[in-house]
Amino acid sequence: MDTKQGKQAESTVAPASTLCETETIAAANTLPERIVALLRGCVYMRLLTVLTAVGLLLRCYHPGYNPLWPGEGQTLHFAGQSLAGIWASMAGGEFAPPLFSGMENVMLLFGESEFVLRFIPALLGVLTIPIMYFVGATFRDKNTGIIAAALMTFSPFHIFYAQEAWAYAPMLFFFALSLPFYIKALRTDDLGSWVIFGILGSLAFWTHFYAFFPIGLLLLFAAASKIQAVRQNPMTLRNPAIGALAFAIAVTAEPFVVRTAAATTYGMQSLPVISQTLLKVSWYSELVLAFFLILFAVGLWFIWRETRKGAALIAGMIVLPLIVSALLAGSMPMMPHHLICLLPFWFVGIAASNQALVGALGTKKTIYAFIAVIALINIPFYASYYPGF
Repeated sequence: MDTKQGKQAESTVAPASTLCETETIAAANTLPERIVALLRGCVYMRLLTVLTAVGLLLRCYHPGYNPLWPGEGQTLHFAGQSLAGIWASMAGGEFAPPLFSGMENVMLLFGESEFVLRFIPALLGVLTIPIMYFVGATFRDKNTGIIAAALMTFSPFHIFYAQEAWAYAPMLFFFALSLPFYIKALRTDDLGSWVIFGILGSLAFWTHFYAFFPIGLLLLFAAASKIQAVRQNPMTLRNPAIGALAFAIAVTAEPFVVRTAAATTYGMQSLPVISQTLLKVSWYSELVLAFFLILFAVGLWFIWRETRKGAALIAGMIVLPLIVSALLAGSMPMMPHHLICLLPFWFVGIAASNQALVGALGTKKTIYAFIAVIALINIPFYASYYPGF
């Protein structure tokens, strides 16, 4: 992504050196020494460790207490088949992504309890927290990364689906894992990064078929961002095309055809898809949604000052999936959790607003203030959610 030149782009990102003892970390020779050095010498790594531990607690608190919901019962049904049977069910028109069903099939070796069925979503949900840090840090800076990780840690929307035996949290895991490689590929046109992005995108797709939409939009954005370069040299599209091929060869359009061929029997229609999705990714609160929209707008402005393509990517990956989903809602089932892949872009946009306070509070105080506010505004949700177990 291109960066704007000039005074506007100067000093917009707080230096991370004050929060990480880079010389001490670089002096570590072995992996254990490096891990210890990172924890001792880098505030970001200490915070990320704490956030991941908190995320583990929030997602693994009594995961087997509630009985299986009807949708989770379907997960048990498909996972109980052989691997060949899982594939045959999908080929026969059932909307059962084989990768997630296959993972649950392996888990059934340990029993059929609620805890066993919900273990994979919870585990991958926890691992999404450090991945979110690297998404934000790769896209912009470590401040953005750690605040984005905090937003994922305390997100009620993510917690809920990380405690359900559904494919949404695992899909988000693979999708988020692909994003640092996508960002690097956009900036450097590195072939390896494009291929890894394509492979991880295909894993997200086979975990849940709705991943096709955000992955497809990212590929379209990559092609659009290279239009001028392609006019001068068509070979500029070679590496992105190979990455798209790595995704496309593992993808089939059959689930989409099957899903849109029959009338929908559940789901939201048109504009409610947009409003309810924004509400649920904002702690299920209209006040929090208004607060987040302001922070997102501020963060987008700071991103725009540095890179217009980056701002277009963040804004486009929020607006376009919402519009596409609203248009498709009449042809296929559409619910807010189908759009869980919006979370990385939503959280990065919000987290980027931290730059508005760095000058007044300093980097460390700004980070602590953001994390404290993010945790505190979740108290009403936690008070109503966890006592029910």
